[in-house]
Amino acid sequence: MVDFIFGLAIGFCVGVIYDIIRTKRKYFDKDQGGNKMNAIYKYELSEEKVQWVSLPVNSTVLSVVEQHQDIVMYAVVDVEQENTQEIQFLLLGTGQDFDNTLDGYTFLNTVNLSGGSLMFHVFVENWWG
Repeated sequence: MVDFIFGLAIGFCVGVIYDIIRTKRKYFDKDQGGNKMNAIYKYELSEEKVQWVSLPVNSTVLSVVEQHQDIVMYAVVDVEQENTQEIQFLLLGTGQDFDNTLDGYTFLNTVNLSGGSLMFHVFVENWWG
């Protein structure tokens, strides 16, 4: 029963994110002082072990999921921010060796592709300080 409720909650969250992106709804973040225009953007990740994604400064990574057999990352971004920063992501397959320690990284999610035959554990570099 708990698994069923958890599955419904995850499905609902993914649906809300998809709806926001599909309709390009934007919201105002007034907590920072002023009216800063933000939006949730989708970024596609490859199956490379180490990769960098350019995000506007002060972005917030929300999640990483599978969508149509692709690995996608969602982030809240300031649509008016011109300065960007390179954020490192690690995608580690189950059983795959890696040189890095995971100190300095935050686990985001495990994403499955090909009906679960490929499992990627996704980490993001702690860039916020």
